[in-house]
Amino acid sequence: MKRLVVYYSLEQNTALVAAHLAAGLSADLMELKPEKPFTPSGFSKYFLGGMMALFGRKPALTPSPFRQEDYEEIYVGTPVWAGHCTPFVRSWLDSAGLSGRRVVLFATGKGGDPQKAILDMEKLLPDCRIEDRLYFVSPKERPEETLRRIESLIEK
Repeated sequence: MKRLVVYYSLEQNTALVAAHLAAGLSADLMELKPEKPFTPSGFSKYFLGGMMALFGRKPALTPSPFRQEDYEEIYVGTPVWAGHCTPFVRSWLDSAGLSGRRVVLFATGKGGDPQKAILDMEKLLPDCRIEDRLYFVSPKERPEETLRRIESLIEK
């Protein structure tokens, strides 16, 4: 089965999970990159990112070399921003055309409830088979636990 892991990561927590998933599943790895780089720092990254997520923004993304129609199973990862998925993941899901595909959703955050972020993604995938929903708390700070959970997922 051909698999693709798609993700956006600002602080590299989601990137860590995505890279481990892709390696363990022998999947292709696709990082979502906004057309206009999102590079605020300090508090402004949380404020601007949170506002974009709250208002459901869908910024333009740079083209990808991967064609999602070539994959049977797609893993989609996002950090949780203000309780929602990132605008970049929202943009990709809105235009990806994943109807009928098997999809696994994953989110990363510092703790709290990822339900809204996962629901945001699910709403954009009405005709997909959602196989699993995963949440990783602070993957960079808990690398052993993160790797154990990923290995467990891969064994399924």
